[in-house]
Order: sequence, then structure tokens, then C-alpha cells
Amino acid sequence: MATLQEEFQLLRGDLSTRLAMVNRNARRYRRLHIGLVILTLICGILATTLAADSAMDTKVATTVVAKAATGQEPAPLPKGWKVVCGIIAVISLTGTISQGLHSLLKISEHHTKAMDCAGRLDALTIELSTARKEVVDKVRNEYAGILKDFPEYVR
Repeated sequence: MATLQEEFQLLRGDLSTRLAMVNRNARRYRRLHIGLVILTLICGILATTLAADSAMDTKVATTVVAKAATGQEPAPLPKGWKVVCGIIAVISLTGTISQGLHSLLKISEHHTKAMDCAGRLDALTIELSTARKEVVDKVRNEYAGILKDFPEYVR
């Protein structure tokens, strides 16, 4: 049977390892969440800009887009309209797919759960600052609960 000090060291080492894993996962979810939100915003802004420019016939953004796509400036609405509408459709589709993936993968929810798990592991690490039997037993029980409640974040 392991001594109290050995149990303490094993538990502390395992907590540190799991906390590092959870923090990596939380950072990954945060980056993915931010990236998808930014992509959604950029695509929405671009689609809106092109659509508004076409609708108002100001030809500020649509001229640049049409020249890049066809090599020529768009004619009054009919000729350049197909190119601009096609680009609007692609940008809108990209934004929609990005938002759909964001929702489907529940990135925000995973990020929140990973941060909750990390907070609980941090609290146990702090609580485990002394090698007393009752503290080690309490931390071990709470740690088992965390492993049960958050399996996808600690493995």
C-alpha cells in the first residue's frame, strides 16, 4: 500500500497532467470558435458590401470584383450582374457553412465545458497544497467525479 506522501505525489502529478490536457483543449476550442465567428462576420460584411454596391449602382466594390473575376469593368447592371451575384452567393454560402459548423459542432459549449473542467482541476490543485489524509481523500473523490463528468476533455 502506498504511503500518504506517495499518494499525494501521484495525485498531484495526475492532476497536473490532466489540467495541461484540458487547457490545451480549451485553447483549441477558443481558437476554433474565434476563427469561425470572424469568418462568418467577414463573409457577411463582404456579401453585404457587394450586394449594397450593386443595388445602389455605385460600382465601388463591384468594379474591383468584376475586374478581378472577368478582367473588365461591369457594364450597367445586366452584364456584370452575374459575376457579382455569383460571388455574393459564394461568400454567403461560406458564411452560412461556417456558422452551421460552429453551431453543429457546439464549439461554444465545448469551450465552456473545457474551461469549467480546467477551473475545477485548478481548484483541486490548489486544495492539494498540503499532504493531509483528509485533503487527499477529498481531492481524490472530487477528481474521480471530474474524470466521470468530463471524459472528453481529460483524455
